This record gives sequence, structure tokens and C-alpha cells, in this order.
Amino acid sequence: MSSGNLRKKIFKNIIISLMIYIFPAFASAATILYTYDDDGQVTTATYNDAVKIEYAYDDSGNRTQKTVNLYPNITLSLSSLAFGSIHVSETSSAQTITITNTGLGNLIIGAVTITGANPSEFIKQTDTCSNTTIPVSGTCQIQAAFSPATAGAKTAALSIPSNDPDTATLNIALEGIGTAILTVAKDGTSTGTVTSSPAGIDCGTTCSASYSGGTITLTPQADNCATFAGWSGGGCSGTGTCIVTMTTDTTVTATFNMTAPVVDFSGNPLAGPLPHTANFIDLSTCSPTSWSWTFGDSRTSTLQNPAHTYDQQIGYYTVSLIATNAGGSNTLTKTNYITVQCPNDFVKNINSGIMYSTLQSAYNAAADNDSIRVQAVNFVGDLIVNRPVNITLTGGYDCFFVTRSGNTTVKGKIQTMPGGGKLTIGNIEIQK
Repeated sequence: MSSGNLRKKIFKNIIISLMIYIFPAFASAATILYTYDDDGQVTTATYNDAVKIEYAYDDSGNRTQKTVNLYPNITLSLSSLAFGSIHVSETSSAQTITITNTGLGNLIIGAVTITGANPSEFIKQTDTCSNTTIPVSGTCQIQAAFSPATAGAKTAALSIPSNDPDTATLNIALEGIGTAILTVAKDGTSTGTVTSSPAGIDCGTTCSASYSGGTITLTPQADNCATFAGWSGGGCSGTGTCIVTMTTDTTVTATFNMTAPVVDFSGNPLAGPLPHTANFIDLSTCSPTSWSWTFGDSRTSTLQNPAHTYDQQIGYYTVSLIATNAGGSNTLTKTNYITVQCPNDFVKNINSGIMYSTLQSAYNAAADNDSIRVQAVNFVGDLIVNRPVNITLTGGYDCFFVTRSGNTTVKGKIQTMPGGGKLTIGNIEIQK
């Protein structure tokens, strides 16, 4: 540096010192820093780290100056954080925001807080920015995450105060959706389906679904032979639809119970001579598990498909079936359902107990002094008496050959042959 330039610098410093001495208020409010070039020329003067005056000299020594504000400038790597859908009581992956000082002065950051509609459902996991000074081109970082307590759309903001004159407080939008799981459980003695609106539940097959809040309407549909008995859980009751307000994970139970059987049966054959056996088939629906039959002759059965023999007397028989399952019992009665007719063998040897279909066959097999009884029916045919036995032939009996109810009519003739024994006849009419 030339001696002339050195003298200039010393002189300027003396002037500055005098100004500080004469104007102490100015001296306390400002710190002035000078920068000189190799020729001793002042190139920069800085005041309070906030204003910089830059000087330039031409070849003739004339000086020009430019004022530059040394303000900080806060710059963000992201302007908002969107966390998507997160299940309640879980925490999302953290997202990182980098703050950079792209200004010309120090950036002073205050306490970073979370504000807005749902501040408690967003969290700071890392914060190297609060209450720090970030130099020019320096950086700091904040990590935030979403941890919803209830289902639904949630919003908040990271509030970042600083000395940036353009943005005293910078807010970074935070948003996420809390989701909760709705589960349908089924109970009871039978089955059915439950569907939802909005869609998601089809139980059946899909009995759990995730929802982002709101109300879900559940509709029950009982299967065949079942009835919907009602709801429990989720604030639902009764047998209508169930409306669930989704805030947290919720389980609703739908109870389906079996209905009592719808009773039906068949018998075959429905008519026949004594003794008559009818085969009964249970045709009841809704899966009965026990059966109780009454056949109209004081006898019963607990088989599902019994065979029953009517061997006491002729007549009409009323049959009933009680079918039972877990849902209860029902009864079906068919009045005069079975007809039992007189036996096809109308003739009986009282002594031997053997029955015959014709008079001639009974006579031919009879022993001496046997008694033959005949039902009160009409016969067509002849009776040839040609054996050396004494026989009593009496007609007009009921099916049991006990009580006489009329006469027996024989359309034919009774002829006694030589060598034939005695035939005693009663209650028999001979028609030609």
C-alpha cells in the first residue's frame, strides 16, 4: 500500500472514531465494518449486519455506491406434508422438511409448533430448527408424522416463526386421513348375510373393512329357515338396519337364529286291508333334528321315517307329526289320512284261526266239527259239500269275525253231494 493510501485510511478511521465520539447514540445503534482494496479504497461498509454499502471507483478515483440489505430468506424443501391414510392409534412414517437460509443475513428461528384444527394428531419427531440461528446457506431439519386418534380427515400446520422480514411466520400444511376397521361378527343358531353402505362389508365372505370415518349402514339378510334376531355392539340394537358412526375400530354382532321346521310328510300306501302297513316319509324343511309321530291308534314313533302297521281294526286314522330343531317345533296333522279296510280273506276257520278268500277253500281245509265264519260281503261262486265232516257255516260278521253286522250273500248255489257230511248254515242268503 502506498504511503498516500495509508494516510487516507488512517484519516478515515480518525473521522469514524470522531463520529462515534461525537454521536454516541449512533455508535450504540450501528456497527460499521469497512473493507478496503489494495489501493486503500473502501469497497464495502456494513451496518448492523443488516445493510451493506458497496463502493466502486473508476480510473479517475470517482466513487459510486450501492446499498444491499443483508436480510435472511427462509426456504423450505416442501410446502406441505400429506401422510395419506393411517389406521387409528398407529403412526405414519416420518417426513422431513429442510429449512435453508438463502438470504444474505443470519436466519433466526423461534419455537416451531403444531397448530390448526387437529394439532394433537400430528407429532414432531425431530427438530433441529427451533430457537436456532441459521447462517447464510445453512440448513436445519424438522421431521413430522401423523398419528390419528380417531377416523376422518385431519389437518394441522407446522408454524415456523423467524426474522425473515417477508415471512414472519411460515405455516406448512399437514394433512392425513385416519382410518378405522369395522368388523361384523355373527352369532346364533343359524346363518345370514350382512352388507354395508358404503360398500366394503359383505359378510358372507368379507366381514371387515376399513373406513375413513362417517356413518356406515349395515343391512342384515337371514338365510332360508333363519330369522334375524338383532344387533349388539357399535351402538346398535333391534332388528332393523344398524348405523355405525366410525371413529375408532368397532365390532358389531349380528345374531341369526334358526326358525322352527315347516312340517310336511307323506304316507304310502294310504289305504289297504287289515293288517295294513304304511311307510311314512318326513318332508319337513329347516333341518329338524327330532320327530314325534302319532298314528291315530294310540301308538307313536320317534323315527324320522317310520313304517307303521295298523292291525287292530278297520277305519280311518288321523296322523300327526311334530318336527323340532334349534328354532322350535311345529306340528302337522292330517285327518283321516290312512284308511284300513277289511282283510282280503273274508272267511275264517275259528278253530284253526286260518283265513281264506273263498268258501270252498275254507270248507275243503276244515276238520270235523269246525266252525267257519264269513264277513258280511257278497260272494260269487258255488259251494260243493262233499266231505264226510260236520261243519257250521255262519255269515254276516265284521272284519274281525267277532260281531255280526248283517248277512253274507252268496251268488251261486250250495250243493250237497253223496257222502257229504252235515252243513249247518246261518245268516247266509243264497241268490241265483
